Amino acid sequence: MDKERIYMKLISRRLIAGFSIFGLTQVWAQSMPEGNLNEVFQCSINPGFTFEQVLEVGRAIERGPDGPSLVFYREPIVASSDRVGTINVVRYWDNFEHMNKGLEATQNTASAASHWFTMVDCGGSRRVGINRNIDSSQSSAYEGGDLDSTLVSIRSCQIAKGHSAQEVYSGLLNFDQSNRQAGDRSGYGFVQMIMGGNESKGSGIAIRTIGENPAGLARRLDAISHTAETPEMFSSCGDVSLWRSHVAHWGL
Repeated sequence: MDKERIYMKLISRRLIAGFSIFGLTQVWAQSMPEGNLNEVFQCSINPGFTFEQVLEVGRAIERGPDGPSLVFYREPIVASSDRVGTINVVRYWDNFEHMNKGLEATQNTASAASHWFTMVDCGGSRRVGINRNIDSSQSSAYEGGDLDSTLVSIRSCQIAKGHSAQEVYSGLLNFDQSNRQAGDRSGYGFVQMIMGGNESKGSGIAIRTIGENPAGLARRLDAISHTAETPEMFSSCGDVSLWRSHVAHWGL
């Protein structure tokens, strides 16, 4: 019996050591949250209008209890050349039932929403993904909702065949735990695109970091390691893009 106990302890220690080598000791047991929905429109601003006007009208749109929880308008600062003169409109929903109620309510919106659609051309570029925040009690994007705008960095990747969103979550959680500096209150997570993603079949993701404030995101970008190496769980990743994200609606 004593030999059996000694053998089991030895196996346990070897397992713990193995997980520690790969940085999985803390993250292995943490399951991925269900997340919420992230709806993204890529829109261009029509001639005769400015982004400031689009944002002002967007903030004036009345959103009832069935409306989106959050709405952001994001301007590219460093992005691909085809994004010049465009914005991302990002809406957050609890789930598909919530989104359906919100879309039905939109059909009865007042003049501000109608006027907004004369100012932009979103060209049917709608995509929907599952948004999952990497667990961190230190995160406070937009200073918890007190700021009207902040900076956001985004990197698009493709999940490699044979790997899962759970592995992505665990890997990003480990990365965040290893790289988050004292005082870093950035929000961190990823969106897994599941609709309108050019037949990616759920393999396309966007890793995004949302600053507590612009200076906070800049400090995080200075602190982390920027490498050309692509993690094994991804088949490919693009360059990091940088955006200024403006709050159009904060319903939390």
